[in-house]
Amino acid sequence: MKPKASLTWLGLLSGTVALTAYSLWFGGEDEELLAGRPNAGQPAVTATAKTAQPVVVVNNTGSTTTLSNGWVQRVGIGEAASDPFHSARKAKEPEVDPSIQAPPPQPTPPVPTGPPPLPFAYLGKLQRGAQIDIYLDFQGQNLIAHVGETIAGGYRLDSMDAAGIHFTYLASGEKQVLSMGVQP
Repeated sequence: MKPKASLTWLGLLSGTVALTAYSLWFGGEDEELLAGRPNAGQPAVTATAKTAQPVVVVNNTGSTTTLSNGWVQRVGIGEAASDPFHSARKAKEPEVDPSIQAPPPQPTPPVPTGPPPLPFAYLGKLQRGAQIDIYLDFQGQNLIAHVGETIAGGYRLDSMDAAGIHFTYLASGEKQVLSMGVQP
């Protein structure tokens, strides 16, 4: 590099450093410079920004552009205005063959009617004189039931015979039989 060019660049660099140091050292605060001015430190508002009406421009392709307060907004594209990679072409709707029909909907399974399954398990029985104690398991709890009693879950114990224990579900009045697990 030529010595004259080196001195020129060195002079420019040292001048820039000197001006930067001067402005930092003696520059003062912005508030002092703006003191006494109305709306000091606030962004400038032009009269046209408050009174300007939007202008709608329609180009030869039919798309509409709204010019408002110096900003350009595209209308009719939706969120595509914020997407710089959005194609201006509208996507074609897929063609559907009218001869093809959708399969009929599956029938809903029938709702079971009647009482829920018995929530009891037979544990055993004990006969004391004329009275029979029937031991049942109900959701992990041991129950002692007698013929004619209403027990947990809304069931009435009707009778006990070789076929099993007969219950009536009180909500619907339907009868159910609980097998005792004894095979003949």
